[in-house]
Amino acid sequence: MTLLLLNITLLGIVVFMENFARRKYNDVPYNTLTLLTFFFCLQYILVPIGASIAPYSNILFLKNNPFASAALMTHFISTSLILITYLSLHSGYIFARSCSPCPQCPDNINTSFLILTLFTLITIAGLALYNYSSLFGGLSSALINSPRTRLQDLSVDFGLFGFLRQFGRLMPIAFWLSIFLLIFRRTGFMFKLFMITLVSVSLFGSFYYFIFTASRGSIIIHILIAFILFIYYRGKIGLVWPALGIVMVGLILLYGRSFLLNIATQNLDQISQTHPDLSFYNAIINELSPQYKSLYASLPWIVIGHPDSAMFLDIFTGFLKLIPTRLIGLYLSTSNTTVLNTELITGMSISNIPPGHVAYFIYNLGIIGLILGSIGFGMTCGALDRFFANCRNNDLIRYLYPITSMFLVRWMYFGDPGNYYRSLFGLAFFYFLLICYLLLRRALFR
Repeated sequence: MTLLLLNITLLGIVVFMENFARRKYNDVPYNTLTLLTFFFCLQYILVPIGASIAPYSNILFLKNNPFASAALMTHFISTSLILITYLSLHSGYIFARSCSPCPQCPDNINTSFLILTLFTLITIAGLALYNYSSLFGGLSSALINSPRTRLQDLSVDFGLFGFLRQFGRLMPIAFWLSIFLLIFRRTGFMFKLFMITLVSVSLFGSFYYFIFTASRGSIIIHILIAFILFIYYRGKIGLVWPALGIVMVGLILLYGRSFLLNIATQNLDQISQTHPDLSFYNAIINELSPQYKSLYASLPWIVIGHPDSAMFLDIFTGFLKLIPTRLIGLYLSTSNTTVLNTELITGMSISNIPPGHVAYFIYNLGIIGLILGSIGFGMTCGALDRFFANCRNNDLIRYLYPITSMFLVRWMYFGDPGNYYRSLFGLAFFYFLLICYLLLRRALFR
């Protein structure tokens, strides 16, 4: 009951602060802070509320929980940390939104260049997936071995092929770009027919990539992008569409892993719920609870951080892990914050449990790291919104705003730089092409 009351109070405070910021800057229907607040509440407030009223009392069970005999104090400390985190995020966002310098907004980008970029993304992603699948004997064999890919079997030296798989992330980005060109650019019949073809190709390639990597997270993030794009251009949130999105995400959380691992082998009769021993309600709470469990696991180190943490070095080494070891001549240990977090929660390292935003900074520098890291991430979100608010007349940048915001706030889920950078790879590569185009155009027409 104590946990329930504390988190209901906390939820009211957070919702009030988010509404204050959104109304202050007249952001309709939402801004990046709204998306950040949604994920923050889902992971750190709604999960303990749901667990408090769930009949499954061990939903937040930790194998190594030194606070098990002091539940009331644990709840108070965890709730205080969550409040401090959001206050820091909110303060950083307001500061950056109000004070950060705003770069000049570029002119609308030529349609021909965007079509060329779309072809580039589809070609690179297609060739990368084809060459990577050759490691397993072809496209169909690669799909059958998708569980092996998902588990990243260390007995196979992926090498350069493993790096090529990262370029498969370009295919979903190509899909969103093709949707933009289809809806917002030229209106001729032949152009529309041409773009429908490219939309179909990129959609098929994206579906192949999702099955190939057996990643529920990738599917969920792009479903959410579709919903927030619709809400963004509709101008209001409403109730029906968010409810539909929540139901779809819930079904993917429960059945997505089994579906992706069995569809390639055509064992559809083997599809089952991820947690067959739990009810639908408890299974959803369990799927959403890793970051809250991670918060509890990190509590013993709220003063100075964990002695085995990377002390923020993985913020830099995370970039190097995107590159094949044989190319940089440097072996990077697989030990990172995610492995540390998994061992603290389960006592084993057989899976990867993402620590999330709060636990990551506590592991690295205790409560000081949490405050500084939250302010920094809030400033990043605020600076992004300040730039995009200045570019509302640019149709492409306005379209990219919800997509970029959604990818940015995924940090709240990961809390691990290496995994976070991998999730951003496709979008970052697309922005790299756009920046190259703008620099080239400035050099030619100076």
